[in-house]
Amino acid sequence: MTLPRHPEPPVGRADDLAVLNRLAAAARRDTDLRVALVSGDAGMGKSHLVAAFAAELEDALVLVGECLDLDGAARPWAPLVQALRPVLRDPASEAAAALDDPARAALSRLVPELGVRPERAQGLADIDVGQTQLYEHLLALLERLGRGAGLLVLVIEDLHFSEPSTRDLLAFLSQNLTGAPVLLVATVRGDEITRRHPAARLLTALRRGTRTTELVLGPLGPVAMTQLLRPLCEHLPDQHAIDEVLDRADGNPFFGLELARSGRQIPDHLGDLLLDRFDELAEPTREVLRLVAAAGDSIGHDLLRRITGMDETAATRALREAIDHRLLVVTSDGTYRFRHALLQEVVHDLLLPGEATRLHQALAAALEADGGLRGRHAAAIARHHQVAGDAARGLEASFAAGVAALDAVAYVEAQRHFERVAQLWPDVPDADARTGTDLAEVLKKAALCAISGDDGRRGLLLARQALTHLDPDADPRRRALIQMWIGHGMQHFGEPSGVDAYRTAVAMVGEEPSSERARVLAALAKGLMVTNDTVEAEQVATESIAVARAVGSSRDEAYSLITLGTIEMERGDLEAGRDHLEEGKRLAADLGRIDYVLRAHTNLSHSLMLAGQLEGSVAVAQRGVALARANGLLRTHGVYQQGNMVEALVPLGRLAEAVELAEENVALAPDGLSGSHAYLGQAEARLLLGDVDAAAAAVASAKRHARASAEPQFTSRAAVVSAGVQQALGNHGAALAEARTALADLVDGEGPAGYEAALAVLVLEAALALASTEPVPEEVIAEVIATVDAATVRGQTMLHVAHAARLSALAAQLEGADAREAWRAAAAVHDEMGLAPGQARCLLSLAEAALDAGDRAEAQEAWKAATRVAEDIGAGRLAMAAVILGRRGGFLDPDRVEDPYGLTNREMEVLRLVADGMSNAQIGAELFITGKTASVHVSNILAKMGVASRGQAAAEAHRAGLFG
Repeated sequence: MTLPRHPEPPVGRADDLAVLNRLAAAARRDTDLRVALVSGDAGMGKSHLVAAFAAELEDALVLVGECLDLDGAARPWAPLVQALRPVLRDPASEAAAALDDPARAALSRLVPELGVRPERAQGLADIDVGQTQLYEHLLALLERLGRGAGLLVLVIEDLHFSEPSTRDLLAFLSQNLTGAPVLLVATVRGDEITRRHPAARLLTALRRGTRTTELVLGPLGPVAMTQLLRPLCEHLPDQHAIDEVLDRADGNPFFGLELARSGRQIPDHLGDLLLDRFDELAEPTREVLRLVAAAGDSIGHDLLRRITGMDETAATRALREAIDHRLLVVTSDGTYRFRHALLQEVVHDLLLPGEATRLHQALAAALEADGGLRGRHAAAIARHHQVAGDAARGLEASFAAGVAALDAVAYVEAQRHFERVAQLWPDVPDADARTGTDLAEVLKKAALCAISGDDGRRGLLLARQALTHLDPDADPRRRALIQMWIGHGMQHFGEPSGVDAYRTAVAMVGEEPSSERARVLAALAKGLMVTNDTVEAEQVATESIAVARAVGSSRDEAYSLITLGTIEMERGDLEAGRDHLEEGKRLAADLGRIDYVLRAHTNLSHSLMLAGQLEGSVAVAQRGVALARANGLLRTHGVYQQGNMVEALVPLGRLAEAVELAEENVALAPDGLSGSHAYLGQAEARLLLGDVDAAAAAVASAKRHARASAEPQFTSRAAVVSAGVQQALGNHGAALAEARTALADLVDGEGPAGYEAALAVLVLEAALALASTEPVPEEVIAEVIATVDAATVRGQTMLHVAHAARLSALAAQLEGADAREAWRAAAAVHDEMGLAPGQARCLLSLAEAALDAGDRAEAQEAWKAATRVAEDIGAGRLAMAAVILGRRGGFLDPDRVEDPYGLTNREMEVLRLVADGMSNAQIGAELFITGKTASVHVSNILAKMGVASRGQAAAEAHRAGLFG
């Protein structure tokens, strides 16, 4: 669809036009997305306004797509396809030429001319990847188009008619399209969007967005209406007739124009007026209009002639009359459609029942002849058969439409079609022959689509219904796979009983080696691993590999090799584990399973982190992020990789990098467990930085995204971060309770020590803080030590060793013993591993213990070392703790000017250089720190001083006399 190139200016809409122009200028200036919602009743001139705006633009690319009222028969992504197809099909298009192979494969689901389309989805993991890739590559394409043109204006007409896939994609784009000059303009009949309307949730989300501006087009005033209608009212007999037109139009431009053109007695309603015009036409023209109304979408010339049986002369005469009477228009691709949706609605409502049946049957037959059910018309054919009441053909077409929607990764539409097939199944005796499958398979497909479409409860219900249609004796393997997908769905939505569903699947499949047995064993092994039942998980993964090799199921072999390698590495068998992980990754790459390859990257980086090889963990994750970005999976697999990097960078003390990466990860707006992972990283980095309020908010977001997940890698880490935030807020009782509860949940774990010692440290730190007012029972300390000892016996990672060293020192301190030697040992362990923040904490504790023992020399030496480490890495929270301890011990420079902002020594140094006009890079060079670390210090300084700029900070420092 293309907008008119030079439409007449919209009368009475100058202010609205100015708003659109300002939004376009803002998008150009800020190179950022702006959203314009143009709402109003039917006939208020929404499309006219947008067309006039587009016509005035210079040096901009305008792409237009239209949502059509096709009662569920619209093709998925229809307006986006309509908008992008001219760009992507153009052989001279730079945008199309720039697409790499992964992007071309993903986008060819929408525009087949781009190349070979990916294989159809086979399971939940596959379809998750397919939709994510499509979203990511569409996002990258739109950003590229915007940057290349200077401004991209994407117009989506009639959002109230949009289908689910378009709504979901627009919601995604509105949140994530932030790196290019793009203006999204959507027109919508605001009066039709009730609270239960399918588009209500999208409109609510768009309206809440800070980058959205809504233009509500109300009725035109009398002056504007007179100006609009005067040229058309000259044939009216007198001023009374003109006034009657104005009065009846009630400020609606479209209604007014139709009334003025009619020149007849004025009816009460627009529908009556349009019917009057319809009745004036010759019968062949009315026949054509009835056909176009039934078609719903546009209709081509040849198809129109074929159905009506008109010769060329008669068809041309009828079409000419409809166009001259402003009822039909010719689209950019040479088809015919109604000029306004209201016209189509009125004419279609006029059809008699038998007439509607005949027309829809004829349209279905013609579309079936033009490409058949496997073509792009499957959804429209299904609609026509449904209106015509042909259950058998409707079932066949709905199944084909569901397959096509699944192939296009449009899961909500696919689910709708498959559920329609299931409803019609009892009424069609030969349904299995018409679809080539059985009802159980139809319900399974609907279930997978529902789970991927985030309707998990409905998906689980459909999957269980599918099981009831399979004979337990005749179909054990198929039943097992459906049961496995039930397990996937349960784990996908955080239900701990997902492992039980996997066990049931293994029992169903039987003992005989088969690809189905390999697959359900692979699923069970992974489910056991993430719930910390690693002993059994290793056994099941090993069996899955053996079965997969016996039956030649490379896919399941790769998946289970990755699981087995992960278990081995986290147990401490690094060499064997890494070999298995790399083997699984190579096999997955040979199969083209990019999701498995990225899973291997994620697991390897996490395992290296737990092993204390933090730099290696970061390097692996960096490669994984690049791979995820190239394959359109940054917001899913890439978020996990970047989350792993943050989790490794924070204990290394590379705080500036960690903060920057954590903010980037959160900005990707991930959901579910990936979102929890991202927000926990943000909380860790912000907490160490000293921004406790931001850390607390991030923890709350992480818990909200994790839903009811029972996976220890999320629940335990969340408890560690959350308890740390409670400690920083002074809520020591809450910190003690949360860490102790999480630690108790790990008592029965089978895997190697992971978060046990970290949680135990938090328990004892909170107990120490409470000791003066609320003595902690000795059994709490004994309980903590016993839990950590038991975990250590199962195997320990290097991070566990470091935390355990702190734990020993804390236990000695709580027992009233001299803990200095323990703190020296703990500081040495952290120093040897390069864990700067942990080293600073241990040194501060050593300094405090030395002060309590009366050894001021050792106390001051440890305090100086801790202060130097904390300030060098920009850890504001630790630096502030050092200042407090320094004041208590009298270690601070007596000549230092006290400031009212709580700046650390290092921050005072940075502030002096800021006042001298140095950049972050220059400050870093001067103080032998990185430019990123200098940037973190500057951000801390501005926040503490409550100023907005470096210049203001320098001026405020001089005013307060901070420099003497």
